[in-house]
Amino acid sequence: MRPHDAASADADVLGGERVFTGTRVPVRSLFDHLEGGDSIDDFLTGFPSFRRDQVIAVLEASRAVLPYPCIMIPDEDFLFVVATPLGFTVRVTRRYWQLITTVKHPVMAGHEAEVQATLSDPEEIRRSRTDENVLLFYRTQRAGRWVCAVTRRQDDTGFLITAYPTDAIKERTHLWPT
Repeated sequence: MRPHDAASADADVLGGERVFTGTRVPVRSLFDHLEGGDSIDDFLTGFPSFRRDQVIAVLEASRAVLPYPCIMIPDEDFLFVVATPLGFTVRVTRRYWQLITTVKHPVMAGHEAEVQATLSDPEEIRRSRTDENVLLFYRTQRAGRWVCAVTRRQDDTGFLITAYPTDAIKERTHLWPT
């Protein structure tokens, strides 16, 4: 499957959100699974009618629009830098936050303060099943609803992978509070 054929958007399907072509399954769901620490195989188990080549094609198509991390980023380009209770800081640039709030999870637009609070004062922190450096921070947004901030730790610093509201805390290794 060619990357540009893997996903489509139609105003009559989920309000124009990008979906896997020929389905009503949002592309966002693949990224939610991967960001939460699931493998491609885990995703395919949940969507047995999908083929691996479809998933790979969506990832390849996304590569063209996602920004690559920069090694040197001027301080003024950071939207926020937050200290976590695990002793490392999490940074997010203005450009990457814009990607999160326009492509990945538009519902998070205007919720920067909630994400910062989730990182600095979480109720729970869990580790990804597949990558020990990927951590999921949770904080209650309202009854039965949490903000999840997914980070990648690199020594004393880290970066925000994504943030989204969720109605379930993923069953992962519990890190904090101990």
